Amino acid sequence: MRWLALFSLVGPLAAQGVVSSVRVEAIPAGALFFVDGQAYKSSQTFFWTAGSKHVLEAPPDPTALSQPVEYRFNEWRDSTGQLTASSRRFEIIASPRFTQFQVTFTRLYRVEYDFEPGSGTLVAAGIAVPSSRATYYPENFEVALNAIPAPGWVFQGWEANNPERVPAIRIVVRAPRRFHPIFGRGRRATITTDPPGRQVFVDRTPVATPYSTDWAFEATYQLGAPSPQRDSAGRLWAFDRWSFGGGQNSSYTVRESGDIHLTGTFVRAATAAFFTDPPGLRINVDGRENYLSYEFNWPVDTVHTVEAAEEQIDANGRRLVFTGWSNGGARQQTLALTLQDADTGRVTWVAKYAQLPRLTLEAPAGVTFEVDGAPCAAPCRLDRTAGSTISVRAPGHIALSDDSGLQFIRWSDGSSADRQISLNTDQQLYADYRRAHRITATSAPSDAGEFFVDPGEFVPEGDIAQIRVVPAPGYRFRNWDGDAYGTQNPLVMPVPGPRKVRALLERSPYVDTAGVRNAAGDTPEEIVAPGSRVILTGLNLATSTVIAEGGPRQSLDDVIVTWNGHLLPLIAVSPEMIQTILPWAMPDGERKLEIRRTGYPVIVAPAQVVRNAPGLYPVVIRGAGSRVSILATGLGPVSPVPFDGFPAPPNSGAAFEDQVQVEVDEAPVPHDSLRLSSDLAGIAVIELALPPDAKTLRVRVNGRVSNTINLEPDPSLAK
Repeated sequence: MRWLALFSLVGPLAAQGVVSSVRVEAIPAGALFFVDGQAYKSSQTFFWTAGSKHVLEAPPDPTALSQPVEYRFNEWRDSTGQLTASSRRFEIIASPRFTQFQVTFTRLYRVEYDFEPGSGTLVAAGIAVPSSRATYYPENFEVALNAIPAPGWVFQGWEANNPERVPAIRIVVRAPRRFHPIFGRGRRATITTDPPGRQVFVDRTPVATPYSTDWAFEATYQLGAPSPQRDSAGRLWAFDRWSFGGGQNSSYTVRESGDIHLTGTFVRAATAAFFTDPPGLRINVDGRENYLSYEFNWPVDTVHTVEAAEEQIDANGRRLVFTGWSNGGARQQTLALTLQDADTGRVTWVAKYAQLPRLTLEAPAGVTFEVDGAPCAAPCRLDRTAGSTISVRAPGHIALSDDSGLQFIRWSDGSSADRQISLNTDQQLYADYRRAHRITATSAPSDAGEFFVDPGEFVPEGDIAQIRVVPAPGYRFRNWDGDAYGTQNPLVMPVPGPRKVRALLERSPYVDTAGVRNAAGDTPEEIVAPGSRVILTGLNLATSTVIAEGGPRQSLDDVIVTWNGHLLPLIAVSPEMIQTILPWAMPDGERKLEIRRTGYPVIVAPAQVVRNAPGLYPVVIRGAGSRVSILATGLGPVSPVPFDGFPAPPNSGAAFEDQVQVEVDEAPVPHDSLRLSSDLAGIAVIELALPPDAKTLRVRVNGRVSNTINLEPDPSLAK
């Protein structure tokens, strides 16, 4: 609500019309634009008088693209969506309706292609690029690249951008980029298998053998083979090794000066199948359990480790224990297939399990038991070895729905909530509960109060509940309704079932804990000075917004503010803020201002009063050349002292007792004059000539520093 302070100052000073704030920015940020002939590259806020004429302009599109990032003009548009312009120059008449103007550009990024001439061709976005060059693409434009080697050359990769030799890639342009497709001289490579005719993988691509291709010198290729494979007679063959010594999925680097010959060797294999009884359980094969199928094609004479877990849980949640393998082997055993197994084609093993006895604990939905110190939600099912002893505890209370809950009575066999159970066969027990009810407390208006319910949110049926409401700031309690009535707070009521009560609250004046603050702006310290303009913020401080016309008043909108029995002059009031002037004679220390409205209790706002509490208004009054006038408050005592709440008469001779130091860009500068305003009560006027390119200004009095203001010219106040 700082606008009240600014309005009371600018109103008499800007007689030429209504002043509004206008924001001008470029989309995307960083593009150059002009406002009234001044160049900018970031968003700017201006204060324009209604009816004044202004020119918005975008620079010409670049003709010689040379920078990594370029911008191309699109259009001007305003915040209402009513004004748009496709021309670069956009003339507007200022109006409070227009609060923002945007100039949109298309951002272009340079993409460079660099490769050896004659080694190949690069196809970019469907256009062949025969040699190195640079081009520009709009931001987020998707470009398809395909590197095509020339005859006798091979594609070797995209340098660091893409470590894999994938010639066709797609990129989204989000920054300047450089692409360097690498082509190299090729070597003829021939791949065969033993026995002949098997399939292999070259760079993860399946090919039939014999297979010939061109490989680049010093390039590395990935070699493997599908395993197992069947021959024409239906026999299984598993990949064994490569002629250069590598195994499955090996890397091969070309270092030969001539042709290359590689052979992949395969050996006989058979299918090893594993099952469980009951079915669907896990088996650990060679250190893993997460197989989609427990059928494996293994080469003959290879050794494998198979293990059945000692305990497992089946699909019905029943606990199982291992009893043995179908071949009579140990729970963990080592297996190796023979050539005879390969001729047979398939070998099968079965792991057998037995079911454990189960304890089932039933209760109404939502109840969670404690079993051997761990939670177990009803229905709780426990599978244990025969003869086990289990500790069980049923909760004393549990909520079942939004409005009701349950309280424990007994177990179905008559036992108490805490018990021991000896399990030899399947058992089932039920926990019986009684009902409890929720107390739901709300306020009108909503969120206007905080509630406290004793003994808690859920109360046993037939018991007594106590409900207390603490009103939120800006409200006071009036009465109860719903399932209760009356004006007692706290409220005491019986609970035969779910209860919903509502506290009716009414608005009441409230002042923020921040108390009294400088009206000019947010100063480094929360302090105020005698004779200065201050604000009090809060809620319901007045019925409406009222500004004192012709000077401060003792009462506005049925609001008065007093200190030590004295009425303070009021500048403006609103529901959220009061602006007033402190007496010149108010002593230092913590003082309390009292706010009074008819029909409401008095509220107190604390003020930390010191001799000097400087604050500057964000209003710079431009004079001829570099001369400006700055409006301030809280600079300290003056002599002779004016009447409280009234501006100093013209030529009163009132002078400030303390030295006021003006700092521009944090460096001290001299000021030409310092006087109390003869138009505005509680306001001082500082006049000075600004150094060139001055950006910020603040004042310092007896070590107290004011807020800092921006010195950028304000067109509405410079005329």
